[in-house]
Amino acid sequence: MSAGCEARQACLFKPCSETGRSPKATAYADRVRCQMSQRILKRGISILLALFTFSAITLETQASQVTISWSWKKQNQISVWTPAAGKTFIVVTATISVQGYSDFNTNPFNFKLDADSSSYTHHTATYALSDHFSHEVIPDGSSRAGTLVFEIPVTAAVVGLRYQSFSQYNIRYMQRGRCIIATAAYGSEMAAPVQALREIRDNQVLTTFAGAQFMRVFDRFYYSFSPTIADAIALNPAFADAARIVLTPFIQILGLFRVTGVSEIGVILGGLASTTLIGVVYLMLPLFLMRRLRLIERLGRPWKCPKMLGSLKIAGAK
Repeated sequence: MSAGCEARQACLFKPCSETGRSPKATAYADRVRCQMSQRILKRGISILLALFTFSAITLETQASQVTISWSWKKQNQISVWTPAAGKTFIVVTATISVQGYSDFNTNPFNFKLDADSSSYTHHTATYALSDHFSHEVIPDGSSRAGTLVFEIPVTAAVVGLRYQSFSQYNIRYMQRGRCIIATAAYGSEMAAPVQALREIRDNQVLTTFAGAQFMRVFDRFYYSFSPTIADAIALNPAFADAARIVLTPFIQILGLFRVTGVSEIGVILGGLASTTLIGVVYLMLPLFLMRRLRLIERLGRPWKCPKMLGSLKIAGAK
């Protein structure tokens, strides 16, 4: 093997200056180099994805934690109970996930609802709901969903849900209905892109049965990983810049399907169309770019590698 061939194999990304080889041998060396480049790219991407996944899992599981994700709504009557004059019922729906504890109890008396400057315990109407929380221990590594009812003044503003007991737990509270990744990326819930996402969700998707059922499934998936990502974005300005770049096409695509009149079939068709466009932008385009990068022929001329097939045909004809 000549010194020029050894130099070509030693450095995949540097053009070979050797001119004494036949066109067939040169085309074959170029094809080998392109195949090696493809393998390097695939392995590099796989390693990066593995490192990202491992880091996310490590951050999530590095400490014992109880996660309480919750949402609330007002209701004027529950079974035979009606709120007192000047008051209203607040129905809290919560999902509790336990990691690292074996004695976390969902006793309704342990929950407090903060509204304005006051704290409220659950109302008796809680037990009229079929899925209410009860005196139950959640096993380590498991989760439990349930509801609670609180009675507060009509004019009071809900501040937060708290869990109190004699035992001490590391608890993370997440109020559902917030676009926490977008909020972390844009720095405020009042940012225009965050408000646009909220309006689409509240004024279109959630106003239909199909949309509401979709959001129930999506929320469980989304809030299983979004807090970790939102924390990383909030702590690193570079991550925030990258997140805004990634979110911009997503927000623009959803904005294309914003309509005035909302119907079941409209939400379904709009969801299918937006999902298709999102798949094209976030999956097909990167795959296309990766495919082109795999066809690198030489440094400075990345789009000529497909011509090596023509070189092989010419060499074969000769």
